[in-house]
Amino acid sequence: MPARVNAKKPASKSARAAEHTPDTDSRVALLFASSRGRLLTALVGLIAVLGIGRLGWRGVEPSVRATAAYRVQADAIQVTPAPAWIDPDFKRAALQSAGLDRAGESLSVLDEAGQVEQRLAAAFARSPYVLRVGRVRRLPPNRVAIELDYRVPAALAITSTGSEPLDESAVRLPRGRMTSADLAALPRLRLSPLEAAGLPGPPAVGAAWNDVRVVGASRLAARLGPLWKTLSLEDLAANPQPERRGSAAFPTFVLRTRSGTVIVWGAVEGMAPAGEPSFQAKINRLQQYVAKTGPLDSVAGTPRRIDVRYQLRIEPRVAKGETPAKTAQATTPEAIK
Repeated sequence: MPARVNAKKPASKSARAAEHTPDTDSRVALLFASSRGRLLTALVGLIAVLGIGRLGWRGVEPSVRATAAYRVQADAIQVTPAPAWIDPDFKRAALQSAGLDRAGESLSVLDEAGQVEQRLAAAFARSPYVLRVGRVRRLPPNRVAIELDYRVPAALAITSTGSEPLDESAVRLPRGRMTSADLAALPRLRLSPLEAAGLPGPPAVGAAWNDVRVVGASRLAARLGPLWKTLSLEDLAANPQPERRGSAAFPTFVLRTRSGTVIVWGAVEGMAPAGEPSFQAKINRLQQYVAKTGPLDSVAGTPRRIDVRYQLRIEPRVAKGETPAKTAQATTPEAIK
């Protein structure tokens, strides 16, 4: 006969209610209150620590920023290698001109993100040596790398008071480390005709000559630079009075060779009337003539005037006892083949 198993009866509702006494509720409430209290205490403590830390940082921040480990100094700034003519100390000069070398104004790696980059970009953009500021990057621990495009000397402006190197936009450049040979190798802009017509004096270093004739001459000099020596050129000049087409005015230019030959160039691309031949078309005419007749470096055998603007026109020199009417002639490209 199988043994009888006494199954435990489930507790009644009254029994379960008896187990959940007010004393149990109190313990749970106390436990919850204690946990919440500890959380609030920890939060208040954290806020206090942060507040004290912030106040403490404010007290030591100036001295920390002033230490060499956090300052961005000139010798820690890496820039694109500069051409030989640029003053090697131009970085310090850029910082000085922007006031970033003064106490309390120096840069720190602790500055807000972007602040160091913006201030350095603005400082180098003011340098008369710099054409354009590219990317600026922070490098650990306290270095900065800056990409720079430098201005290129394009011409030497000859004035009644001296000479000034210019770039292709007629910005007056510092001489930097340019030697007398470097200056002599630049295309020469003869500004005396413009000075006689009221051209203002040279601008400050780093500023552009605010005259469209000087700007056009600088632009033309930059294009002619690689060919200056082979074409035996001496200087170029702007005509004091611009050429007028209706209400528009266009500056025009002439070149002069070492033998005294005058080359009528006309207007410059970007500042020319409609229908003006390109720079390359004019150069092709001039080079074609030189290839056929020889260099323009001596008086003997060279013409008085060469017009390359719309077609090649040659005006020979006038010999003693002859009149211009007997010797003047126009020569087309076909005639010199």
